[in-house]
Amino acid sequence: MEQVTLNIIDGMIIICYLVGIIGYGISKGKQKSSEDYFLAGRNLTWPIVGISLFAANIGSSTLIGLTADAFKTNIAVYNYEWMAAVVLITFAIFFMPFYLSSKVYTMPEFLERRYDSRARYFFSIITIVGNVIIDTAAGLYAGNLILKIIFPELDSAIIITLLVIAGLLAAMSSSISATLNSASTLITMDFILKLKPNLSSKNLVTSGQIATVILVMLAAAWAPQIEKFSSLWEYLQLVLGFIAPPVVSVFLLGLFWKRGNANGAFTSLLGGLILSIILILSKVNHWFPVINDIHFLQTVPPSQEKIENITWTKAIFNQENQELTALVWYKNYHNLAVLLLLLTALIVDYFI
Repeated sequence: MEQVTLNIIDGMIIICYLVGIIGYGISKGKQKSSEDYFLAGRNLTWPIVGISLFAANIGSSTLIGLTADAFKTNIAVYNYEWMAAVVLITFAIFFMPFYLSSKVYTMPEFLERRYDSRARYFFSIITIVGNVIIDTAAGLYAGNLILKIIFPELDSAIIITLLVIAGLLAAMSSSISATLNSASTLITMDFILKLKPNLSSKNLVTSGQIATVILVMLAAAWAPQIEKFSSLWEYLQLVLGFIAPPVVSVFLLGLFWKRGNANGAFTSLLGGLILSIILILSKVNHWFPVINDIHFLQTVPPSQEKIENITWTKAIFNQENQELTALVWYKNYHNLAVLLLLLTALIVDYFI
């Protein structure tokens, strides 16, 4: 393979980017409270939130893994990203009202209110592990692939070490920093705060920062294992495809099915995780070819008090819809959701 070299303009761009991102991080990184650190003080406007979602989603693993698979399998692989619009709209219309009204920090908090603490903490563990081995490790590995093209003589372990140092200095960028912040929020708010409820807001921020350092080290240790898969994108889809189904079922049934209860949710999460591990190991090591392509999965109804105001009803939708009618059409996110769905359908139809 022909070696790619950097010229002086490339070097200047990289230096300016690193200096700028480090300077901005130092100037904006001294939050005084846990709400400032984990939720940006809850005062971000919708364009900033949208840009943050985009930056967190389109990271190095997407740019490298998605384009590489598109080169091999053509445009079909992009359906994975296009269909994300449907998921985001579903979340905005059905889940977001509960999040805003209850002022929860994390998705596991929703599970605790809807089911019980077992579902919350088990999902937190699943999310933290997923953040480390999927998002952060994949981001570091994608950076490793980029640098190996530029510096093919360097060993992967050395490159990943350099990426870790850069990540700790500049909080990496986009998807990695967002993933690390998400995982550190779960560790701090769901575990540390429960073990030590009297910690000050400043100490909670410090705990989150320490958790971030530990997580990025674990991700760096795992990243070289991704080389054992045929492609980065296959690795991402394989792990996500096995971990996501039980989690999605717990959230959807919890929101739309009033009979869903704590025992069923915990059983689904636990059984799903065990089955996921078996399927992933079977897929990688070719243990059980018969089950490698299979997919997925029930007790006493919960009390009315448990599901009241936290399971979706048409009354909630109608109430919110009435509040939105006072806004001009382009500020009503229901209208924007319909337009986004139509645009997504046109794009998909065009490429089909």
